[in-house]
This record gives sequence, C-alpha cells and structure tokens, in this order.
Amino acid sequence: MNRLFSAIVAGLLIGISGLLIALSPLGHNLEENIGLDLLFTLRGVRPPPSEVVIVTLDRASANALNLPANPYKWPRNLHAQLVETLNKQGAEVIVFDMVFSGVRSSENNTLFAESLKNARNVILCEYLSREKLFLTDKMGIPTGEIDIEKVNPPVKELSEAAAALAPFPLPKLPVKVSQYWLFKSGAGGIPTLPVVAFQVYALDVYEQFVTRLLHTDSELVKDITRDTEVINQYKEIERIVRRLKYIFDNEPGFSGQLVEMIDKSFTQAEDDKNRQILISLIKMYQGGKSRYLNFYGPAATITTYPYYQFLQNTANAADTNKIDLRGKAVFIGAAGQAWSEQQSSFHTVYSQKSGHYISSVEIAATAFANLLDDMPVRPLAYRNHLIFIFVWGTILGIVCYFYSARTMTIGLFFLSIFYLSIARWQFASAGIWYPIVVPVFIQIPSAYFGIIFCKYLKVKKEEKNIRKAFGCYLPDTVVDKLAKDMASLTSNQHMVYGTCLMTDAAFYTSLSETMAPDELARFMNTYFEALFGPVRHHGGVISDVVGDSMLAIWTTTKPDTMLRKRACLAALDIARLEHHLDISTGQKSLPTRIGLHSGYMMLGNIGAKDHYEYTPIGDIVNTASRIEGLNKYLNTRLLVAKEVVHELDFFLTRRLGQFLLAGKTKPVEIYELLGRKDDADEQMKQLCAGFETALDAFENRSWDTAIQEFQNIFRVQENDGPSLFYLTLCEKYKESPPETGWDRMVHLDRK
Repeated sequence: MNRLFSAIVAGLLIGISGLLIALSPLGHNLEENIGLDLLFTLRGVRPPPSEVVIVTLDRASANALNLPANPYKWPRNLHAQLVETLNKQGAEVIVFDMVFSGVRSSENNTLFAESLKNARNVILCEYLSREKLFLTDKMGIPTGEIDIEKVNPPVKELSEAAAALAPFPLPKLPVKVSQYWLFKSGAGGIPTLPVVAFQVYALDVYEQFVTRLLHTDSELVKDITRDTEVINQYKEIERIVRRLKYIFDNEPGFSGQLVEMIDKSFTQAEDDKNRQILISLIKMYQGGKSRYLNFYGPAATITTYPYYQFLQNTANAADTNKIDLRGKAVFIGAAGQAWSEQQSSFHTVYSQKSGHYISSVEIAATAFANLLDDMPVRPLAYRNHLIFIFVWGTILGIVCYFYSARTMTIGLFFLSIFYLSIARWQFASAGIWYPIVVPVFIQIPSAYFGIIFCKYLKVKKEEKNIRKAFGCYLPDTVVDKLAKDMASLTSNQHMVYGTCLMTDAAFYTSLSETMAPDELARFMNTYFEALFGPVRHHGGVISDVVGDSMLAIWTTTKPDTMLRKRACLAALDIARLEHHLDISTGQKSLPTRIGLHSGYMMLGNIGAKDHYEYTPIGDIVNTASRIEGLNKYLNTRLLVAKEVVHELDFFLTRRLGQFLLAGKTKPVEIYELLGRKDDADEQMKQLCAGFETALDAFENRSWDTAIQEFQNIFRVQENDGPSLFYLTLCEKYKESPPETGWDRMVHLDRK
C-alpha cells in the first residue's frame, strides 16, 4: 500500500508539473515553436489542392521584362494584361496579395481598373495601419490613449473596380507565422483575404448554400441576398461575409443542420466537389477568429508560375494555352529571396537558414487551400489539452515507479517513439495537433530522473538503518552475511533475491478436531521438526510458522541458480516425508502441499517495541502462498513458478500452464516439480510429454483434441489431478468458448 501511495504521489507530481508548464506562456511557445515544427518535419510535404495556383512577381520575371527589382514599381498595365490572360484561361477567382496605394501612371491605372471591371472576380488587398487615439475629458484634459487599426484600401479607381477588397495582416519578422486571421478582431471583425477569396470562389454554389440556410426558418436569414448577379454588380461580397459570420455566431445549431442537409442531398460522385465546398463554407463561418496554418511544404510547394509566362508579348513567355486554370484560384504576389525591399516574406516552420522564407502570397494561398480542403491544423481544445497533459503525466509517474531503471529506460524510449508515431499519424491524416514538447521532452525525462532520484534517496535512507534494524530480529549469521556483501546489496536497491518455500498441511482442520490439544501440539512439533530438517540441510532459513504452515527462504544479494536448486531439493525432501509421519490416532500421514516462487523481495519486520520477527515482505511471498494453494485445485503436492526452475536442468518438471491466481493481476507460469531427472522412470517422462501435448491443444482452443489427449494421460497415470482439472475446463470451454482475445490463462478467484 505504501508503495502504491508513493507511486500515486510521484504520478501526481509529474502530472501537475506538466500542467503548470502547459498553462504558462513558456509551455505554449515551446509547443508552437518546437512541437509543431517537429510534427511538420515528421509529416513531410503534403500534396496541396490542385485548385490553387500562385503567380509570382519574381526576379526571373523582372529580368525577362526588363523591370525594376521592386515588384511594387511595375507598371499596372502589365497587371491588366495578366488579369485578361488569367480570365481567358478560366480562373475562378484572382487574388492580388499586393497593395496598390499610389496612382503612379493614370493611364496604366485606368487600364488596370478596366480589366478588373471586366473580370468581376478579382480581389485586391487592403492593408491595416495602427493609429493612436487620444482620449480626453469634458475639459479637454488627456485621460489616456487607445490603439485602433485602420483599414487602408487601394486607390479609389481600383477599389471601385475590384470585385472585393480584404486585408491580409501577418506579423513581421522575427515573429514566426503559424496562424492567420479569418476575421480581424482589432479591425471590427473584418474578413481577411483568404475568407473573401473563398466566398468568391464558392459563388457557383452560393445559391444552394443560401437555400439550405432558408430551410432553417431563421429570421436572421431572410434578408440574405441570393442572386449572384446582384452580388457582383453591387460588390456585396464583404457585406455577405459579415452577415453570414453574424448568423453562424448567433445560431450555433446551424452547422449541424446544414451538414446533415448537405449529406442527404449530395449522393452522386460528380457532386463531391460542390459538397466539399459547401461543407468548407460552413466550417469557415462556424470557426473562430483565427486558425493555424497547415503548410504543405517549403516555398513553391503549391503550383507556382513566374509572372512573365502569362504576358504574350515577351520573348520568354510560355504557351499559356498549355496551363489549365479552369475553376482555379490564382494568387498573385511577390516571391523570392532576393528583393531589396523584402517586406512580403515571413518566418515559418519551413524557413531555411539561408534566409529563404515563405512569401506572403504563399501564406495567403496556403490559408485558402486549408479552407478549401477543410484541413487546418487543429490543436486540442484548451481544456482537453490540459486534461491530457495531467492524466498522461500522472499515469506515466505511477507506472514508472514500479519498474527498474533498465526497464524504465527501454520502456520510455519505445513509449516516446509510439507517442510520436501516433501524433504524426493524427497530424498527417486529420491535422490534429497533439502536444509534443511537454509530454515527450519534459514529462518523460522528469518521470525517469525524478523516480530514479526518489528511489536513490529511499535506498540511501534504508542503507543507513538496515544493519541496526536487521539486528533486532535477524539471526546473527544472516546479518553478518548481508553485511559482508553490502556493496552488492545496495546496488540492487537494498532488496534481496530469494526463493520462498510455503507449506500447508492438508486435513489439518479435520485432524485437530480428533485430537486433544496436548496430543496435537506434540504431533505438530514432530511435524515441523521434520520439515525444518531439509530446509536447514539445504541452507534455508525458517522465516515464519503459523498454525500448520511454514515459510522458508533462501536469500542472496543477486540471482543465484544454486540457491534455487537448494530450495527445490529441500522441497522434494519435504514431499517424501509424508510417508514417515505416522501417529497413534490411526492417521497414517499428514500430506503437505508445497509452493515455491523466486524473485526480489525486501526483508521486512513485523512486531513492536523490542520484539520483531524475521520475515520477507513482497509479492514473491504472497505468490508462493497462492501457488501452494493451487495444489488443492490440481490435486498435486509440489508446485513451483517458472522463475524457480528456469535453467535448472537437474530436475524433471511438468508445465501446467499459466494461472491468474487469486488476488493477482499478472499471470504466473506453473510447473510441477516431480523429482531429479536421474531418478525419473520412463512412465514419468511419458506423463510429462503427454501432458505438454494436451496443454498445447488446450491453449490453442482445440477442445476436442485436448480432451482426448488428457484422457490418454490416464493410461500412464490413473486419476492424474492436473488432467482431471483441465478436462473439466475443456468441457466448460467447449460449451461456452472464451472470448476471441482469450489470453490462455486459467483464472482463479479463490485461494
């Protein structure tokens, strides 16, 4: 119980420490800057949607067109030509991730505006600026100040010609970009570039979307514009997006109803694209204000073409007829690492040491693609994240407390690999982001080193008191032996390796009823004297005698094959004593049942004040008692655990199977100790071979074969106890087979 309590305390400490780190800003930063990066690295490149294309204003285009290095200085009549070409190629929506803030050339501006009007599907980028607003009281005295974000549209002529305007705010270096805004809170909840672009892209299914909204019978939906021609004519996109966001925020039940409605109405394979777009629209509006970017890979992972390839009047232009843009979203913006005024590139998970960052237009295209395939990075809900960290750490600490340092090292290594594999699979298949840094790189090492340190302190404390404590109740010879080998003892964490031999006298209760107390006492003295002889002869120590039971132990500081052999020889000698314990009452003998188990245990003390008894403490003792009790079920006399006879070829044993003994949670493999191999006759060898065949059939669920083989054993040894036990079990399982996941163990619920 103390060990379990200590394990629970250790687990709670690890769980709470992990929870505190997860709650701190440091924990969040570690997960986002290290954990998320590791997940992207483990996952590798993910194929982007083919419906998204990027056209880059890069250095190659500047050289091909003999233009300035700064793409914001390029003449806008080229942009007009680009828009016309893209529309001819069937682009569904065109998005400029560039700010057109100055007039520059009036003629070129007019040409560009005319192309925007004709296209009716071009979205231009606004930019946000931060301004300070000073507050004053009624007397004009300053009382404070607030920061506000102001939306700055392109020049008026272009703003009026574009299908829609939207900002795409992102942090500047050195802040790493891992999220983007869907709706910018600081600017009044204005929709950002990817959201507006996706709503324009989805105009083909917009009427279906609104029709399904109307089926919800909500008053909020009745004033929604349904006609896409009206939307295009009066530039209603931004108002529509804001209205839909308001509806979804105030009607949480919409999402589930709409998805169910869509699932029922879209049944054919050819409708899969429209169905996906509708569901993605729902998810876009029902989500929060921001999302984590699910990058597809390093720069240029999304299909990318240089600007000059779409200008037919250039010598190096490609044949644009070979580029299929039908139904695609085209994002246009500056890209590359060589611009002198590099204001459009950002630090991301895929940034390279050479300074090659992902450009703003690629981030915008990635955000749009995430909306399209409805697969952003989805971190666990905050509450679930904290619960997961706490439970994981607690279980980790409790489990590790019960294992040795070596087992912990191997187990935690493979547990880390397993956890990372599961986290990678969830991230790659569904974008689910499980925490990495705290569970794997903080809690697992904390569990390992923390528990090792606790056990070290416990060992040091017990080492200091062990000689004094053992002197109160141990025989001097045992104390001297352990003291001489204390270095080895401390290396095994002050525990000893031993074999426990437990005996119990059959028919003792009925015998005691037929004898006078003084006569029974004399008989039991004779009985125990006979049992003590083999134990002492083979180097064992009598640890305890209670009623008709005896506990003897063989201990050393480390595993010893010879020690187990001596215990087995003593057990065989005790078993042979049955025929020599005659008494005058007519009872010829007092049969003795014996159980042996080997392993590590503590030498503990029971008593108070100045009286203590030498007795082992640990699971080995309890298991030896359970093994002794198993004799009653199998009608045997001498049973041992596999650990006792392992590598002992000196003895003839019979494997009896795996048993989950009463009160135990782990199975024990049981053998019957029959005698020395040199003394075994042919009949005993046939018995062992035949029983092994029958047991194999039983463990392989071949009930009929097992029944036949167990019955065959009676030809070798009549009324063989283990065979009778398994025959009964086979008949039971034949009528009512165990479940598919049967572990081949025999479960016993009583001693």
